[in-house]
Amino acid sequence: MATAPEGLDSPATDELRASSRLPLWLPRLLLMIIVYVVGAFLLLQMLARVRDLLFMIVVSLFLSFAIEPAVNFLAQRGWRRGAATGLILFTVILLGIVMVVAMVPLLIGQIQGLVAEVPGWLDTIATQVNERSGPTSR
Repeated sequence: MATAPEGLDSPATDELRASSRLPLWLPRLLLMIIVYVVGAFLLLQMLARVRDLLFMIVVSLFLSFAIEPAVNFLAQRGWRRGAATGLILFTVILLGIVMVVAMVPLLIGQIQGLVAEVPGWLDTIATQVNERSGPTSR
């Protein structure tokens, strides 16, 4: 009767086979990592698509918090909340327009000063280029 070669079915071979197998938890871990990565990617894509909407919601929230005391003040004086909100929003928009209109003369003055300075800057640049390039023979 033929026997298996020595060492083929020994306990050391069984331990080697057991240690060369993947741990039972490793496939589950890899699957969880893939699911989390794909989930994070999809979440970021969704947030990128609704970024503008989220920005408008946050700005609206802060605007509502800012005008709430004034609306409450008018509501306590007998105004309806809708009318008080409309008046406050109209006033805020009107003040924004007044601020922009007030800045127009300043902006025009700054642009005129910039245009007046450009020829001097060009002369300075030409002088520095001529000094750095050295004398040229014609």
